Amino acid sequence: MKKLTILYLLAASLSLSANAQRNFAPLGAEWRFVAGVYEDMPCEDHVLLTVESEIEIDGKLCGVIRKYSKHQSEPDFLPTPDSLVVWEENGRVYFYATDFFSPEGFYLLYDFNLAAGDTLKSYLPYNAAAFGLLNYSDNCCDQVRGPILNLVTSSTLVEVDGQFLRQMETEPLFPDSEEECRRFETILEKVGCTTGGLAGSLCDIVLGACQGYFVCYKDEELLLGGNDEMMCDFPTSVSWTEAEKEIIVSPNPATESLTLELPAPPPVAAIWTLHAATGQPVLRAVLAAGQTKLSIPLEGLPPGLYFWKVASQGRSVGEGKVVVLK
Repeated sequence: MKKLTILYLLAASLSLSANAQRNFAPLGAEWRFVAGVYEDMPCEDHVLLTVESEIEIDGKLCGVIRKYSKHQSEPDFLPTPDSLVVWEENGRVYFYATDFFSPEGFYLLYDFNLAAGDTLKSYLPYNAAAFGLLNYSDNCCDQVRGPILNLVTSSTLVEVDGQFLRQMETEPLFPDSEEECRRFETILEKVGCTTGGLAGSLCDIVLGACQGYFVCYKDEELLLGGNDEMMCDFPTSVSWTEAEKEIIVSPNPATESLTLELPAPPPVAAIWTLHAATGQPVLRAVLAAGQTKLSIPLEGLPPGLYFWKVASQGRSVGEGKVVVLK
């Protein structure tokens, strides 16, 4: 995954509040799919979607999901031009549209407040095909599609990795209207659509011989994908060496800022999170692949004992504690 990490990874430090933390698409989250390209091709493409950065739009803290793909014959994941900006509030997930032909703004993608018998009135981004089960980087349409009406046939709580999440089953309300129709879908809270790609599926997109399938999802708190964590690791995944795990956070005690240092460049991006004694995350920063040093301001942080953790590819690679003085 060397090309992936070198070409596009953002290093940033963000102050978090309880309201700013998203359940859907938190920083560092990853989705993996196996997808096809053409009707007569087998399912040989791997698709990686990852939340690489965050952006504030109209006071809303949004996650920026970037797409990478790897053909069977290629050794590494390569970046594509596709990205999806998402925001969540009160169980509703929105995407932000910036295409030329649609009014700029937030459009509903999922609503986990719905019960069986309700109608999901949602929209699909112009690049929905790029985030579906076909490995298309060209876009299926010129603008946002919708509203698209799907009937919620069931809405239940399911246990995933020790967490109880809302899962919805939906079906097209008007299946004969192909252009404004989504397929039968399973949509899981925190994860999204697992049957038609992250942004859902369109009835008028022909899947062909390769139907594609969801492989796994993981973030710092949740792993979904088979019975083995290895389901989330494609052959090109990179592990940290013991030397790279020797993470230094200084000074300790700290007053105005912290410095995160590694003795060797990390092979892939990592997320550094600072937790209060209550366990609530209060600061977060992204360390890009190849980056060995990062300065993190502590402005606005109350004095006290804090605990930090570094995670990469959904796994912990280091942890410790630090005292903040004022």
